[in-house]
Amino acid sequence: MSKSTYSLKVLELVAKAIGDSLAGYKIIQILKSLKVPDEYINYPNTKWRTIYEVFEHIKSKDSDADNTISKVITEFIYPLNHNADEDVAHKLSKEIEKYLKYDKFYITGPSNELFVVDEQEMDEMHTFSPAELIQQKERVENRQRLDEQKIKDNIDTVKKLKDNHQTYMDIIEIFCQNTKKPTKELNDAYLFLVKKIESAINQLGLQQSKVNFYKPFKNDLYTAEIEWNGTEDFGNVMFGPKLSWDAVRPYLHRVHSEITRIYNISEENTQITDDDKRLEEITNLITEKRTQQAPVKKDEVKKMEILHRYEKADNKFYITQDGYDFKYKGKTLNISKNNDYFKVFCALYALIPEGGEVKYKELITEIKSRMPEVKSKTETEMRKFIQANLTDKSNGFMRYAEIPKTEDNGKPLIKVIRGFGVCFNNRGD
Repeated sequence: MSKSTYSLKVLELVAKAIGDSLAGYKIIQILKSLKVPDEYINYPNTKWRTIYEVFEHIKSKDSDADNTISKVITEFIYPLNHNADEDVAHKLSKEIEKYLKYDKFYITGPSNELFVVDEQEMDEMHTFSPAELIQQKERVENRQRLDEQKIKDNIDTVKKLKDNHQTYMDIIEIFCQNTKKPTKELNDAYLFLVKKIESAINQLGLQQSKVNFYKPFKNDLYTAEIEWNGTEDFGNVMFGPKLSWDAVRPYLHRVHSEITRIYNISEENTQITDDDKRLEEITNLITEKRTQQAPVKKDEVKKMEILHRYEKADNKFYITQDGYDFKYKGKTLNISKNNDYFKVFCALYALIPEGGEVKYKELITEIKSRMPEVKSKTETEMRKFIQANLTDKSNGFMRYAEIPKTEDNGKPLIKVIRGFGVCFNNRGD
């Protein structure tokens, strides 16, 4: 039996840190996934004591105790065990490492793959020659290049992944409106989309730009509520937030941001030619001379809201705003409020609710004030983003709102003006 260098005091503090960060049921799931013997797991019990007693058993009985304990701790700081929230996992790892260093153990690795090492391993990892450091950097850069090429070679797969994940979020949002009554149609849709998303991620096979797919429910929608809330019987009480859209939404959005990032890479191979740029310059010159309706002033827009409240319009407008909903020809649009196309349209409507034309620059500023996740996009990327989310036939606002190609006045409701911006033909008179 090898002697463990982990001290009981350090293990106690580590156990308390883990117990404070995870629900009881999640702790048991992780321990069982590591195939910790059932006799080591004393539960129901205080969360940290359950973990500490597992450490005690491993320390006294395992022939490779240090390595096994390190693996257990590594699993507890894995981001996917914190709903893919790398910030939470990183914060926990920092607190744990504060205690581990007293036993000469450390936590290292990239933010999505932290692991525990001993002093000797740490020294070996940080004793690189200049040539080895260059090789390591080249390996990372090579993986990035390979990923980018895979993404650009699989544009259709990336687009389907983005579309499927958006629909996946919509299905979960609908389910969360009434978690007590899942329907067969919703459940089948959920399972179908999970399979499609996992298949697309595996097909892409990215290394450096991995997508950490988040499934809030281990099995299906029928068992989702009991997974999250428990039965409330003794020994089956779940700690943490109750199942709701607010509880799962941030983690779904984090993953969608990762998918959007690779989707943007897939579009980079569509370059604007010199002729296109020159044509845009000429178009800009022409549009500067055009008479157009002035957009609403910035100080009239409430940027802290998804929608600003505009005075109730009459039927001379195709689209009107009713509270936090939109109506098209008097009928409320049944569309999700958390996807990109809705947010982009909200920005457009906030600037020119009665219709008119708006320059790209103004619309881009408004969108970025509402969507922090797109602040780093260039103007060219933002133009593509606007076009995709307003008029794209497969994924835009016009499609999901089921608005016809042209209105009764013969004009499209929303039209992209090349090199200038967007025209919103909202007046029906």
